Parts: sequence; C-alpha cells; structure tokens
Amino acid sequence: ITFVHGDFRDVPEALGPFDYIICHGVFSWVTPETQRAILRFIRERLTPLGVGYVSYNTYPGHHMVDGLRKLFSLHTAGAPTPEAKIEQAFSIATWLHRRSKRLSNDWRTGFYERELDAMSESGRSLLLHDYCASENHPMYFVDFVKLAGEEGLSYLANTDPWDMYLENHEPEIVETLSALGDMVLQQQYLDFVYNVRFRRTMICRADAPVSTEIRAEHVFDFFLGAALSDEPSLDGLAERLPVQVFITSRPPLTVSSPVLRLALYHLHRHRRHYVSFDRLFAEVAASLAEHALEAEALASDEGRQGLRGRLAGQLLRAFFADAVRFTLRPPPVAETVPARPATGRYQRWLATQPRDGVVNFCHEVFVQTPASRAVMPLLDGTRTHDELAAHCPEPIGETLENLRLTGFILDPSCTLPIT
Repeated sequence: ITFVHGDFRDVPEALGPFDYIICHGVFSWVTPETQRAILRFIRERLTPLGVGYVSYNTYPGHHMVDGLRKLFSLHTAGAPTPEAKIEQAFSIATWLHRRSKRLSNDWRTGFYERELDAMSESGRSLLLHDYCASENHPMYFVDFVKLAGEEGLSYLANTDPWDMYLENHEPEIVETLSALGDMVLQQQYLDFVYNVRFRRTMICRADAPVSTEIRAEHVFDFFLGAALSDEPSLDGLAERLPVQVFITSRPPLTVSSPVLRLALYHLHRHRRHYVSFDRLFAEVAASLAEHALEAEALASDEGRQGLRGRLAGQLLRAFFADAVRFTLRPPPVAETVPARPATGRYQRWLATQPRDGVVNFCHEVFVQTPASRAVMPLLDGTRTHDELAAHCPEPIGETLENLRLTGFILDPSCTLPIT
C-alpha cells in the first residue's frame, strides 16, 4: 500500500488506472471546484469496466442539520481550540434541546435528541468533521447524478441493494413511484419519503456497457451467506404456508416457496461460513427429497437444472431483501472449530485494546465478552482447547463455537498469514 499526501487537483498521472476508486467522507466537505476535480479524476483513472464509490450528504434530510451547523458556526466562532469548539457546540445543542422539550408541540425535540445522541456516540473527530467543518455542501441525489454526468460518469447503483428494489417498500409507494419509470427519479422520490441525509453511490464511466438486466444464472458463480437474525422456521413447509423470515436490520421477508425456505434455513445454519451455490443446491435438494417435495423435478437432470434456476432466481429476490449476501471470495471462516484454533493477527491485537468492538472476517463489529477478551489474544493456532481453557472464564467449547459463529475462527486451509 502506498499513501500519497496531496491535492485532489494534482494527482500524479502515474497513479492508475484503477478498477475501484473509493471516495468516502470527502465529497461534501470540499469546495465545488474540488468536487468536480474528484469526479474528473474518477472518470480519467477508472478502467473501462471500473467502479467509483462516492459518499455525500444529501437533501432533503440535511436541511435540518444545516440549521444546526450554522448555529454551531456562530456560537463557536471565538473558540480557541478544537476541544473548546466541541464543548461549545455540544452545549448550545443541549440548550436548544432543553428549550424545545418545554413545549409539548415542538416537533424539533426528537431531531435534537437524535443529533445529541449521534454527537455523543461519534466522538471528537466526527463531530468536528460533520458538524463544524468550514466546508459542507449537501446536494439532492438528482443533482449529484447530473454533476457526475457532466464529468463523463453515469449512475450505476446504490451500495445497498435493498434501497433500489421498489418492491421492498410499501404498496402505496410502489404504486406511485412505478409510474415514474426512471430509476434516478424513483430514488430521489424515496429520499423525500424517508428524509434521506446521506448517500453512498456507485458510478461508472458513461461509456461503460451497463445493463439493468440481472440474470439468475449469475448466482451460480457466487458463494452465499445469510443475514438473518433468527433461524427460519420449517413449519408448514409441505403445505407451502407463507412464513416471515427475520432479517438483520431490515423488515421481515415473507416466503412461501419450500425451495427458498430451505435455502435460507441451510445458509443460516452455516452462519458466516459462506458456501458455493452448488453446495447449497445439493443441501436444498437433499432436504426436498427428505420432505417428499419436488419429486418430479428431482427425478431427472432436466428437472434438476430447472430447479437450480428457480433457486437462483429466488435467491436474487432474497438478496434484494438483504436476507442473503453474495461474494466471489468467501471470508476465511472455519466450518467447525479446529483442534488448534486461530484468528487473525489484527483480531488478536484488537482484543487486547480497551475498546469494546472487534472486527470479524466479514467486516462486522462485535462487542467483546469477558470470555472472548481472555481467549482471542491466544488464538494463534498453536494452542489446544485444553490449553485455552485454563485462561477462559466460561466453558471453552461454548466460547470457541460462539467465536466461530460470529466469524472469528480461521479456516485451517486458509493461506492467510496468522502469526
């Protein structure tokens, strides 16, 4: 990795081309001239099939934040240090919140409360960056797309597929926005519906061959994992009864197809150990046979191929509901706990720090328990379960299995360095 410190408008020509260019937490906090320089850089340095990522503050959700930022600017104008600026900004926001709470019909109370919580949780750097920076230029989504188009770039997708799939929203929203046809307009209307204040947008070169058609057979190439908060029930499977599948941080998905229900069931049992599509299909086919379902399809090669296609299509719907995750390179998470378990060197170091959160191999943050804090620094692949048990305040088998399920135990066949 090479770090280059410099101006966006003077990036060395030797840098690039790139398959991916990521601009996070920058675009809204620079001048409009530099915003264009960023987009020009992305256009000039992307490969023909490359993808750019830009995050930025958006309207309409940021209008209220703009008011707070202006107040902070006035109130902290004489602050001698960043620490004093933070203290004064938090103080005036607290005063506003206290004033609004005295009035039973002041609709701003909830907003001030949420902002104060965010300021408290975000820490010093983010408070200075988000609320007190001298430059902050939110824009509507349609204006960002227009600006990108002027610099030779096109809107590709949101980073979160759930937002893009209209059927995930309420029927009234679907009915109203379907008539618009244009996806960019639909997304802008959704920003008004949900008062969106921050976006993460994927863009590409305007001359890139982009297709909005998503083919189910592409799923065959992926490894798959589940993003479910609970194990899916198999009650009423043979009767094709609709059941709700509960998704982490998303509304539940209603599923009646036995094929998809069994797929989600097996993926949840694998947790953060991703499996290939072929393996998942084999597990689903075996369970269908066990429950005496889809016997005709399973009886012939042609029928099984049709069943594979149906499974792929239904997994796509689950993907857009955020119930399923796809990857071409699965996280190196063990399927079972090895005799001498290991985690990554970075994870071992994090476990020794005073912070509560530790990042797993799926880029998720988990709060440490006393048992994980005691055991994780020792997971270098050299110790047996019995040796680890001497340091663990909880049963070692349960602790190690929990670490595996949450994505911290390395697959023994992984070639990543662990020491």
